[in-house]
This record gives sequence, C-alpha cells and structure tokens, in this order.
Amino acid sequence: MGIAGIEGVFSLSSANVLKILREKKEILLNLLESFIYDPLIDWIGHDTGILAAFFGGQSHLYEQITTKKRQVEKDSLLRMFNIRTIEIRHNWLNLGESISRTMNKLLQRVHDLSELDKKVYEHERKCNIMEQCLDYFQEIKSTNHSFFSLFDR
Repeated sequence: MGIAGIEGVFSLSSANVLKILREKKEILLNLLESFIYDPLIDWIGHDTGILAAFFGGQSHLYEQITTKKRQVEKDSLLRMFNIRTIEIRHNWLNLGESISRTMNKLLQRVHDLSELDKKVYEHERKCNIMEQCLDYFQEIKSTNHSFFSLFDR
C-alpha cells in the first residue's frame, strides 16, 4: 500500500480500476464468456480413461455424469442469455425510441419540403403571370398603341 495506507496511490488506483471495469464491462464479459466454451474446463466429458479408472469401468455412471454436465452447461448458458438480454434490453428500447424520434423529425422535414415546394410553385406561377404582363407592356410601349393616346382623348 505505502506510507499513506489506503489513501493515496492505492485508493486512486482502485477507483480507476473500478471505473474502467464499469465502463468496459462488455469487454470483461466477453473475456469471461470464453471460459464457458473453453475445452480445458471439459476434462471429464472427453477423457473416458480417467472416468473408467475413477468409477471402476461403470459406463452408466459416465453417462449420468455427462448428462448432468450437459444440463448444467445448458442451464448456465440460458441464465447467461437471460442476463445478456436484460442488459441489452435498455439499449434496444432507447434505440427504438431514438429511431422513432428521428423518423418523426424526418417526416416533418418531408412535410415542410412539400409545403415549400407548393409555395415555390405558386411563386413561379405568379412570376410567369408578371412576366407575361411585363412582355405585354413592353410590346405596347414599343409600338404606338392606342393605349398611350387615352390621355389625349
């Protein structure tokens, strides 16, 4: 520990280790999960010579042990699967809500673009009418049209 006892470097190191373990728990769980599938753990199931010597050659005991072992492995895998689904459920729910919010925003943007497109179309239509009127007035201005003689009459 050191001169300061549990305070100082030991305390800081322990706090940092626990913080990292909390933040990186997925990595730690993946590493520990590999021990479930590690063939070194399964030394009883594959070595019939050891079992035969241990149980005096009684094969039915070997079958009982392997059946029990398989059941234990199955139960532990199911429990681990349940734990993983509980851990992941919150993230999936948050992801679903996030996708829903994003889709609602996207639909609103599409609706806004549609409204903007309608306004642009209306504006272009008005511009075309104004251009036609301008063309008409320029045509009138360029010729001696009777419109200009109205004041004189």
